[in-house]
Amino acid sequence: MRNYTVEVGKTSPKIAEEIDRFLAHLRRSGSSEHTVRSYALDLRQWGDYFDRHQLLLNQCTPRDFREFLVESEARWSRATAVRKCVTLRVFLAYLESSVPARWVPSPRAQKKLPRLLSVHELELLLSAESLDVRGRALLELLYGTGLRVGECMGLEMEHVDLRAKWIRVLGKGKKWRTVPLGEKSLETLKAWLEIRPPLISQVFCRANGTRSSDRDVRRMLDKVLASVGLEKRISPHGLRHSFATHLLEAGADLRGIQELLGHESISSTQLYTQVEMAQLIQEHARLHPLKEAKKK
Repeated sequence: MRNYTVEVGKTSPKIAEEIDRFLAHLRRSGSSEHTVRSYALDLRQWGDYFDRHQLLLNQCTPRDFREFLVESEARWSRATAVRKCVTLRVFLAYLESSVPARWVPSPRAQKKLPRLLSVHELELLLSAESLDVRGRALLELLYGTGLRVGECMGLEMEHVDLRAKWIRVLGKGKKWRTVPLGEKSLETLKAWLEIRPPLISQVFCRANGTRSSDRDVRRMLDKVLASVGLEKRISPHGLRHSFATHLLEAGADLRGIQELLGHESISSTQLYTQVEMAQLIQEHARLHPLKEAKKK
């Protein structure tokens, strides 16, 4: 396990040790290595800011934190700047610092609606002639179950029950959930498992038997999108967004979608109601009978 040691200069002689303990605490709590890296980067950048302005963490004022936010928004997106403020608030709470976490600004990030594909675009994608057996099974599973790409790449043979038509998924926070397999996902997965290299436990290994990565999936998806003439730039995570949105459009219960996606909070799932409403507004603008009259 990598150790993301963070040198934070003038904030405190012991602050680097505190950060190391904080990062170790995140791992013990089930945070992914990606999350740990993000916290380590954010805390290092806070330390750089303190060094440049010759500040001590335990002597900072609310104004110092607000100025960091202004400086951050000039360098990064608002969402990134907000995340860095959240990181420091969490770290201060962990330290039980004399500096109140509430002093660090917590402006609301502007939420962007996720990119996704329409049902027609997905049919086009999944029927692409350029897809091999593995690629078709992988994309069908991502769209058919709403798995995160990391969850899909971490899927082991022992987690798959073809007879019962379900898979066991290890999600965020090291929590397991059971996800049903639809007929199409089941059919294409069976076809892949019949020919996959047998000497590795990972379901979606490469053709030579080595372990696949998230990057493999992104590259493959980009190629298939190009091969069918779809100009949308969409990540593998966009298939998860498409899955949830299409279920909601078909009348699925929001709580059920939450369970399938492995969301801790219903508020995360409610994002898809915004997507559905945005699409409804677009359709209204395109199809309303008074649309032509307005043009005249």
